[in-house]
Amino acid sequence: MDASRVNTIKGRAPLRASSAVRQALARRGKGVGSISYAYSPKTHRDVVLSSDLELCHFLSLEGRSDVYTYDLDPDRILAHLGSDGYVGSKPDAIVTLRSRRRCLVEVKYQSDVENDLRTSLQIQVQQQEALIIGADWGLYTDEQAFQEERFLHDWLQVVATLSGAVDITYKNLEKDIIATVEQETEMSLRQLQLRKFSDWPAVFSCVFQLCQRGDLLDDLRESPLDWSTTIRLGK
Repeated sequence: MDASRVNTIKGRAPLRASSAVRQALARRGKGVGSISYAYSPKTHRDVVLSSDLELCHFLSLEGRSDVYTYDLDPDRILAHLGSDGYVGSKPDAIVTLRSRRRCLVEVKYQSDVENDLRTSLQIQVQQQEALIIGADWGLYTDEQAFQEERFLHDWLQVVATLSGAVDITYKNLEKDIIATVEQETEMSLRQLQLRKFSDWPAVFSCVFQLCQRGDLLDDLRESPLDWSTTIRLGK
């Protein structure tokens, strides 16, 4: 995964220096790593990612249709969990699913999970505290990122496209696409392109915004992003 590519993704405005940036620098420490700045089309926020693995987790969340929203900002996470009485080390993300279940997620390299005592204690405390506040707990590792590498690569491209369309609304186009997919059961991107609803960049952006919201479902977990990518109606 080439973390430098995400730096071309633009949001509504450039990121300003903030505590999120400072904390990303602190988490990276003196080791070699990447800090990436990106825009989240799903949450409509800028994000700061202190490692390539956090970038992978970000792309995974963007591409998951079962994720309603999420927060990666350290200050907001601390404030949110503090109001619930959470005591313990801060997780890297709070993820809210479409079922409205909350999940606290820690992003770690598998070698640290297996070999680092501090990491083991951190995970144990987070699991206990998540149970107390009625939240689920999850772990995202480089092994998971490797397993979904192609999916992440495809969503890096999708996120870049959606970020360029952040100020555009597609209400009428959304209705046309959903109605057509519902009628046909499923359609490929090529079939959607041939319908000529609008210019193709607008159709592409609209389709994957709908996929992010769960109104449509794609098959990018099974097949690479190309003209044969299949879209079907969400649940």
